[in-house]
Amino acid sequence: MGEPIPMEQQILTTMLDPAFYDMSVRPFGEGMILYINITLNTFRLLNMDQVEETIQFQNEFLMMWMDPGLGWNRSNYPEYSAIYVMAPEAQVFVPDVIYYSTIDSFPIVDPSIAYAIVRYDGWIRLSMPATVTVPCSLHLANFPYDEQKCKVTLGSWIFRDDQIVVLPTDGPLIKPDPPLALGQLGSITFTGNSEWELLSIDVSRDFMYIEDDGNYSLILYTVHLKRKPVYYVMVIQAPTLIIGTITIFGMFTPFSQRMERWQKVELGLNMLLAISMMLNLVSSMMPKAERLPLLGNYIIAEIFICSVGIIVSICILELHSRADQRNWRPPDLLCRLILFSCRKRSSPVALPDPPRLLPIKPPTEKETEDQHKLNVVKNQLSQTLHLVRSYMDRGHVEEEWRLLWTRIFDRLDIIFLVLFQVANIICSAMFMR
Repeated sequence: MGEPIPMEQQILTTMLDPAFYDMSVRPFGEGMILYINITLNTFRLLNMDQVEETIQFQNEFLMMWMDPGLGWNRSNYPEYSAIYVMAPEAQVFVPDVIYYSTIDSFPIVDPSIAYAIVRYDGWIRLSMPATVTVPCSLHLANFPYDEQKCKVTLGSWIFRDDQIVVLPTDGPLIKPDPPLALGQLGSITFTGNSEWELLSIDVSRDFMYIEDDGNYSLILYTVHLKRKPVYYVMVIQAPTLIIGTITIFGMFTPFSQRMERWQKVELGLNMLLAISMMLNLVSSMMPKAERLPLLGNYIIAEIFICSVGIIVSICILELHSRADQRNWRPPDLLCRLILFSCRKRSSPVALPDPPRLLPIKPPTEKETEDQHKLNVVKNQLSQTLHLVRSYMDRGHVEEEWRLLWTRIFDRLDIIFLVLFQVANIICSAMFMR
């Protein structure tokens, strides 16, 4: 005699006998609605593609429905104490509940080897673990301090709402991230990833109307995510602030009294290029939207501040060069406004006129030839000494003017340094949260 057939196998053989059960026929038949209870059991965010505006996640849905064609009378199998059996998914009717608007969906367990749990009274429970990619419309105006809401829709693809109705078994799911211990939440886990914090998952019923076909029952899950901005602040925002601060200090620090301002302009241009690279980095992360995100606007504001600073530095360079080469006399009003301590004692003096050479007079009747020659030499020597002294006085005045212009432009450097740094701090405070 052969080995006895296990009781569970006897139940499955009897229950799935093709003579009594047809897996291709919807339970309850025409005129009755099959209700499917769906529970979101796990959710784990894998990736958020901001350029393509998609999210990828791994989750598990549990489906429960009643199939009167399945089940068994427990009194007929007194030796079998369990209340359920494991039936191959490929041999029972499974509702065609799918993800709507899905880009990719990969079941973790192949349906050909998956099992459904069948209870003695005909209730069936089926697990649907999968890795899913769905579109998600992103609103990035507040990037990197943004929050996003992505919608995941489930429903029957073929059967209308007068044939199959899907029902969520949970209300709004507000789960901590990271999840609590197993004893506090059971087996349910909801997590984000290193960049996104999962705030909540809201569930609601929805319907889709198709003309000439009717309504379709749907379940809408709204995944509420909040970005963790630390990475973008440390890698992009803080370096941009530091570069902008160094640029302003480099362009407006009065470290020399010579005409060496071109190096400041070169420094500003190099720093401007570095900030522009930051903007290029941000734009590569974002979709091509109508407006830039908050971080992009901040970088553009820093570029604008540095650009204006470069223009001001070039203007100061040009004015200082012209004042030095053309010996401009510093205006008294400018001295009083910029140097404050400039008074009558230190007010710029007038530049002396160049001396004129007097013509040599012809000798008089009383002068001898030797006396005349001696007087001519004395006159020429006196005029030469006067000329040398006049040019020396003129040089001292011009040097005093140069020093005054240097003090004026040094003071202007300090004033613009303070103004641009205040603008830089205000700009950073407005965009940092």
